[in-house]
Amino acid sequence: MATIFMSLVLGFSSVGLASNSSSNPLVVVTVEDTLKLSHSLNFWDSLNYVHDSESRFLGMNKVLNLLVSYRPATSLIYLTEPSELLAGSVQVEFLKKNSFPRGHFLSYKEATDVSHRLEILRNAMAIFKPAKVVLIGHNGGVDVEVFQSLAQGYPEVEFYQYLHVLYSPNSQDEAGHFLSPFQRGYVTAVELLIDLQQKRLVEANASTKLAKELTREILFKDSNPESKVVGIPSFAKCEVFIWSWDVLNRFSFLAPLKEHLSKRCYSSPAYEN
Repeated sequence: MATIFMSLVLGFSSVGLASNSSSNPLVVVTVEDTLKLSHSLNFWDSLNYVHDSESRFLGMNKVLNLLVSYRPATSLIYLTEPSELLAGSVQVEFLKKNSFPRGHFLSYKEATDVSHRLEILRNAMAIFKPAKVVLIGHNGGVDVEVFQSLAQGYPEVEFYQYLHVLYSPNSQDEAGHFLSPFQRGYVTAVELLIDLQQKRLVEANASTKLAKELTREILFKDSNPESKVVGIPSFAKCEVFIWSWDVLNRFSFLAPLKEHLSKRCYSSPAYEN
């Protein structure tokens, strides 16, 4: 079988990977604006976050740990900027110091280069040969287009596409993207976690326990915005987010979060251009 080499880092060491005949799940996560606060669509504010290896979205490290531990053979890829650049090296440092699960680092050349992003992900598909793929990114860059195009190229693979809704497609200055019908948006780690549970991608009892914990923390953090660990950042414009989860019976604890997101996303002065 042919050997395929990529610029991947396993853990923290450069390696070349031989193609794998396994059908284990593959998880691909964009670091900027998905795990690490970046405010990527704002030039000046994004510069403030370039050196910051601490500011992160609350609970995403715990959600990823649950996701990859549910099936121990799951492969995890982090999409980062090139490690030789400051932004990329800080992203790697960020993952190492904030309790994210061990994974491969895959760098893209340009943040806006759709073709290159697709090329490196198709190479990853050839290496890992997954039967299921979980894609997690945000709606401010190329993730929406890249994820959709990647999934369309592999009809035999089961894809789960999640986009962090931080940017408004209706904004004049920081325009995000509308999601496709096959993509699910989330604003906090809780909605992502609940949807993963419903798709049977994480263990039910552990994920419910974590969702309750994160719900309490997010409601508290939003009233204490000075923290480096943020539930919803002040720059988020999430009016295109759609709540799609039951808040009855065992998920009744989600009701306060649903109400909070309704107020935050649909009636905040932050959405006035």
